[in-house]
Amino acid sequence: MLVVGAVVLAALMLPGVWHLLRHGLTIVHEAAHAGVAVLVGRRLSGIRVHSDTSGLTVSRGRARGPGMVATVAAGYPGPALLGAAAAWLLSRGYALGVLWLLLLVVVLVLLQIRNWYGLWAVLVSGVALVAVTLWAPAQVQTVVAAGLTWFFLLGAPRAVVEMQVQRRRVRRRGGRDESDAGLLAGLTHVPAIVWVGAFLAVCGVLLAAGGAWLLAAWPVTGITYPPWADVPTCDPMCPSAASATAPGLPFSVCDSEAVSTPPEIEPHSGRNESLSLRRALALLDVCARETDPTGLTAAEIGRRLGVHKSTVLRLAAPLLESELLRRDTTSGRFRLGPGALRLGHAYLSTLDVESVAAPSLDELARTTGCLTVLTVPDGLQSRIAGHRPAPGTAGRAVPRLPSVVPLHCTAPGKAILSVAGTALLERAVAGGLRPVTPRSITDPGELRAEVLRTRRRGFAVDDREFDPDVRAVAAPVLDHTGDVVAALAVVGPAARMSAAAVQEHARSVVLAARTVTRRLGGAGLGPSAAAGGAAEDLRARRGA
Repeated sequence: MLVVGAVVLAALMLPGVWHLLRHGLTIVHEAAHAGVAVLVGRRLSGIRVHSDTSGLTVSRGRARGPGMVATVAAGYPGPALLGAAAAWLLSRGYALGVLWLLLLVVVLVLLQIRNWYGLWAVLVSGVALVAVTLWAPAQVQTVVAAGLTWFFLLGAPRAVVEMQVQRRRVRRRGGRDESDAGLLAGLTHVPAIVWVGAFLAVCGVLLAAGGAWLLAAWPVTGITYPPWADVPTCDPMCPSAASATAPGLPFSVCDSEAVSTPPEIEPHSGRNESLSLRRALALLDVCARETDPTGLTAAEIGRRLGVHKSTVLRLAAPLLESELLRRDTTSGRFRLGPGALRLGHAYLSTLDVESVAAPSLDELARTTGCLTVLTVPDGLQSRIAGHRPAPGTAGRAVPRLPSVVPLHCTAPGKAILSVAGTALLERAVAGGLRPVTPRSITDPGELRAEVLRTRRRGFAVDDREFDPDVRAVAAPVLDHTGDVVAALAVVGPAARMSAAAVQEHARSVVLAARTVTRRLGGAGLGPSAAAGGAAEDLRARRGA
């Protein structure tokens, strides 16, 4: 974020670039005049933007008075105020919200523009914003939003200085001072230089506030997504499931392999037995995922598998003999049989989350190059059940890990809260949200919102909330009953875990957690579960 600000500052120092970019400040400057004019009850007549980067907003009403003073005074602080608002949105993770806010300003100015050059300037700005907002990748949107935010924060005080320079030139030539400061001097009898100082002070304060928000939020701002960015759960019977990408996320989070093979495609030539086995296993999976207790007909199973009803009956015969399936003698519907229950119990009796997650911990450490951690719920905390050091740290001192960590200010804890239901969340809130670092979440409403975002995007982020020098990404692990039993996390130094790294680690953690979930017999968090969780969270927030 600091690099983006430095690039913008350098661009503002170039006269040619400044003249071109100055049109954007003029548009927002005039929008501020127009907005305040409407708020104080004046009648807006129109806005003009000229090729020399000057502008004019015409409104009708009393020629003097507080309303007129407020209207004239709003122009120069306007871009800085917009920049500060954009910085606050970025600090909350809403880069796309910044772009929509700027697009709204452009549209409102477009409705009031009254000259051809101004129309061209506003349209070009609007088209560029629309292109970035609708079609640019998430990382590009974040960089553009940050660049525009810095532009308004840094450009606003430069515009004030430029106005003062222009005032001095006009005075030396004996001309009339028609700048905003000059008009305010005539309206209030306060010297124009005082107004210039006031503009600079306001812009400086807003620059300091906005800059602090931007620098404090980076780099996690780049990977935080809006609350509506749900992570879908793929149907593993769908051949295209492996390439499904969640809307709002810049990576694929579903790696389920399609187990259904169309009848005309044989993965292993001349090995029909293997193909039949694959289809039989797919048939079992279809019946296992069916929520209707009455089961499925052969025709319904055939449609889901993409095979004929007669093929379903042929595949089902040995499954019925081994009691893996049952068929109702009256309706002819298929359900899982007691043989499936015996297999399930035999499998579950050999499982514990630590041993099942061990290969994924190793692989996650290898692929991310970071410390990986497995935690399990333990009351209002999560207990560290296993970890793997980052590759290449053999012989070095490994940081000592605490045995338990709180839920509200750690990535594993927030991942667990996101799928554990509102009861545990409310218990955590009632137990007190003690700050561990200045960035720890201590407000119940903010924690509920963060848990909702975590549930919908599929992973949690700890941005120096538990350790001021550490960032972490975590995803929940579910068992065969759908309960959360653990969380997998990637932990690294904040200085080395940039936005791109957090984003890539999030993808790896989500895939690893889903792998462990499948090995525990779980099916992951489906859309219905996410929707239910969102409804529960909304009810909890309303009751807060």
